[in-house]
Amino acid sequence: MTPYLESKLIGTLFGVSYTAPGLWLGLLDAGREVSGANYQRLDIRDKLTKNSPVTNMERFEFQIALSDWGMVDGAAIYDSPKGGNCLWPCELPPQEVTPNRRVVIMPGKLKLSLRKGDIELAVA
Repeated sequence: MTPYLESKLIGTLFGVSYTAPGLWLGLLDAGREVSGANYQRLDIRDKLTKNSPVTNMERFEFQIALSDWGMVDGAAIYDSPKGGNCLWPCELPPQEVTPNRRVVIMPGKLKLSLRKGDIELAVA
């Protein structure tokens, strides 16, 4: 969880309302969002379970890369389709994304939970 999201969630405990305007999943290369031809974040707001641990109910499929997107080694949830705030980054098994390849996250493999003071977002 990023400091931005942490401050928003803590604020809700003290009566400050917060609802993310949306939830989008992006891909990371060494902690920075990838870029390249045909890359865009996925809208995931209505594609997640509502109980902990939160998981993806369906297959998340990014567009086929039309250029080299680099070594994808992470993902992150954002509150906007472009720009916006990173809410929750995680690591992925590294994979080189070259033209004509796509990144796919199978149902139930994206997991978001708060446990014992630890926060986890994992893609298995």
